[in-house]
Amino acid sequence: MKNKLGTLKAADAMIHAVNQLNEERKLDKKEPIDIGIGIHTGEIVAGNIGSSKRIQFTVIGDTVLAIFFYRIFVKNLPQRLISLPLKIYR
Repeated sequence: MKNKLGTLKAADAMIHAVNQLNEERKLDKKEPIDIGIGIHTGEIVAGNIGSSKRIQFTVIGDTVLAIFFYRIFVKNLPQRLISLPLKIYR
């Protein structure tokens, strides 16, 4: 439960930081930055893939695919934070 609560607190802090930044941008007559955060829990496989010339960190699994599609669905919702039903395997 501690990690899940920390995740929600971090997401909330990100939203507040962007809101504060947007207040500054408004004074400078700049366009606001708009973010949305989706949190989904489930099993994933995480790790480095590639060769000695190029290595990249990636995550794969049904959970990753689900959050990709949720992101499309919730993009136009007024809520900035969506939390869905995180076990991470490395």
